[in-house]
Amino acid sequence: MEWFHQCFIPEVKNYFEQEGLPFKALLIIDTAPGHPDSVCYEDENVEVVFLPPNTTSLLQPLDQDIIRCVKATYTRLVFDRIRSAIDADPNLDVMQCWKSFTIADAITFIKAAVDELKPETVNACWKNLWSEVVIYFKGFPGIDGEVRKIIDAARQVGGEGFVDMLEEEVKEHIEGHREVLTSEELEELGKSSPEEDEEEETEEEPAMWTKEKFAEVFRVAQTLKDKVMEYDPRMERSIKVTCMITEALQPLQQHFDELKKKKQQLPITTFFQKVSAEKPSAIKDPHPSTLSAHEVQPSTSSSVDEPGSPQA
Repeated sequence: MEWFHQCFIPEVKNYFEQEGLPFKALLIIDTAPGHPDSVCYEDENVEVVFLPPNTTSLLQPLDQDIIRCVKATYTRLVFDRIRSAIDADPNLDVMQCWKSFTIADAITFIKAAVDELKPETVNACWKNLWSEVVIYFKGFPGIDGEVRKIIDAARQVGGEGFVDMLEEEVKEHIEGHREVLTSEELEELGKSSPEEDEEEETEEEPAMWTKEKFAEVFRVAQTLKDKVMEYDPRMERSIKVTCMITEALQPLQQHFDELKKKKQQLPITTFFQKVSAEKPSAIKDPHPSTLSAHEVQPSTSSSVDEPGSPQA
């Protein structure tokens, strides 16, 4: 009711005054507990019509893939958060990251996901109800791209349920009405944690960057973002600053991802180094012959004949 009196009525009345029209409006809203029947009698100049039950997702413009786009971006931000936390502290696992996820974090990510909506995406949602205002409709952009980013982030997190995550599973999650990453789902997905810290080291040229140095940088960056969110009273500004920090770290994040891939894929020469090192010792310490009896042939070129041997 507060929205009706303080937002809808003033905005609509102001529009009619600018257009020089009498104040007469039709308000179409969905059937929901937050929309009581009494709203129909709040203003004699406004006729209120409720949508039929269980049809909102089919009729309401914002439900025409807008919510799906926001959910896809939100899910990608959550996976990026988990990946960044594990990169900053390799001792963390997925469940620990999820337990530290707060309602304030969820609100922040929802705000960031809404801010990433593109004008053409919002414009496209009116194609069925008001096609005249939709300009060059080319479908709803961003969904497939976000799904691929979610898959990439999940595989970098590692562990059962992440490394083998499929696009169909992500799309099913986005299109469903379940809560994003419930505790039960994460408990099942996080049963096996990655053990990348125990991988064999390959012989490479000395590099300035190591996993420990990357972890330190990511940890400091996360602390900086947390402080900005804590100290800045304006959420919009703090989100903008934290997004800029994340974007600035993208080159390092890509370099870190490449380093992890190199650690996971050992060169084939690694498997031949030990063999070549053992060859000299095999010559110094001879072993009994492995030739079979039928392979040993008597010599026919000896210059000394044994006594009693037949002469040609």
